[in-house]
Amino acid sequence: MRYKTKIALLTLLTLSPTLFVGYVPITNAQQVIITLPTGSVPFGIVYDGLQTVWAVSYLQGALFKIDVQTRTYQTYFVRGTPAVIGLYAIAIDGDGNIWTTEKFTRKVAKFNPAASNFTEVSLIGGSADSVIYHEGFIWVANMPYVTKIDTATNQILQNYNLNGSPIWLKGDGGNIWVSKITEGNVSRFDIATGQVTLELNGFDRPLGVEADDNNVYIAENTIGPGGISTIAVYNKQTGQITRYFLAGITTAGTYLVSLDSYGNLWWSDNSDHVGVIGAKNHIYDATAPFQLFMTQVGEQMWFTADSYIIAIDIFPRDIAVTDVKPSKTVVGQGFNMSINVTVKNQGDTTENFNVTAYSNETVIQTKSITLTSGDSTTLTFTWNTTGFVKGSYTISAIASTIPNETNTTNNIKADGIVIVAMPCDIAGSTRTPPAPPDGLVNYRDVFWFLKAYGSDPTKPNWNPNTDMDNDNDVDYLDITILLQNFGRTYP
Repeated sequence: MRYKTKIALLTLLTLSPTLFVGYVPITNAQQVIITLPTGSVPFGIVYDGLQTVWAVSYLQGALFKIDVQTRTYQTYFVRGTPAVIGLYAIAIDGDGNIWTTEKFTRKVAKFNPAASNFTEVSLIGGSADSVIYHEGFIWVANMPYVTKIDTATNQILQNYNLNGSPIWLKGDGGNIWVSKITEGNVSRFDIATGQVTLELNGFDRPLGVEADDNNVYIAENTIGPGGISTIAVYNKQTGQITRYFLAGITTAGTYLVSLDSYGNLWWSDNSDHVGVIGAKNHIYDATAPFQLFMTQVGEQMWFTADSYIIAIDIFPRDIAVTDVKPSKTVVGQGFNMSINVTVKNQGDTTENFNVTAYSNETVIQTKSITLTSGDSTTLTFTWNTTGFVKGSYTISAIASTIPNETNTTNNIKADGIVIVAMPCDIAGSTRTPPAPPDGLVNYRDVFWFLKAYGSDPTKPNWNPNTDMDNDNDVDYLDITILLQNFGRTYP
């Protein structure tokens, strides 16, 4: 099962107050890889870096253990049976335990994979939202607190009152960045002193937060000016804030942001879009709703969506055969003709692959090629018709499937019927267009040869079917072949 997709071509300018983004449609850039129980509504998702992805069910109170290789899963219920407890965010501690927040019950649940059991920790705040593992402790956004929990004893060590609505956390060295959605600010919280050391104001419902050495990325969960979703970027060195305006995405606020290991910034919104800003930039639009959460798994980003897990290649790979052009519609048996095949690398990385031309199911020729991202080229194949029986043949070309290529429907293209006929039997009439070969080499064929005599592909009277020796002109050599075959009949 695949979803329709939109792709955005983003122009990333130098640091400035606003950067605008637009998109154009493509297809098949994402795929459903795991189908979860109907109504499970998975939210938080995290990869352990080894073999397992963990995801939580918002409406069934379930934790899913997903095998990355087999794409199978096991289900563990926090309460033993399905329960609507609002499992939301998820984190893995240093011992491999899974922690998840319960929005509806104001708790955080710890799952021990070795023992396959849960331990719940009650919180005193108004809502259990983000949870992270940072500097040896579990931290929970627990309005109005940021709560610190000992992973070994499951004890709350401290509730830090940030006097607002902390909703999302991102560890950054000795600090945690905290978004406060109602107050419209993002705070830098020093975990050693328990104090806020910097407060950034003026955001519009900041929700998801991400950070690297240079920047802090903030998802603004509202519709920006002109009905456009936004991502704010705070530069740690200059203190300047830049906004990415996601033009065309006008029905949602941005929800979460996450950096992959290549430095690309992925984002999600409230209207079933996810996207990436980097060397190549895309926006994806799913038919079934994304549930906004994401994690990197190897060379893919995995997202929770409706009752599915969806994978999107970090660097989409897509080879397409865009055109197949036989040089002739009629070729003499035992003679050669050319076939031009155009291929394009529609993906994000340089690819090495093979292209094979076919007459019906028979291989004509295979060529190897290397194409950089966005480039196309035309390959010329030579079909020697020796040994082919007289008749009609469909000409096609296939580009080999490359690893992790999800859209393979455009790897093949058939275009054109070529008739293998008795040499110089190119037409059954003198009218335009001529009738098919009639099994006779007679005055009708002479008519077409004389009409094309002296021509080449640049001339208006060019007829490739009369170019018997396939050298891109009609000259005395072709007339010699005509005279050698004149008067022949078939059968």
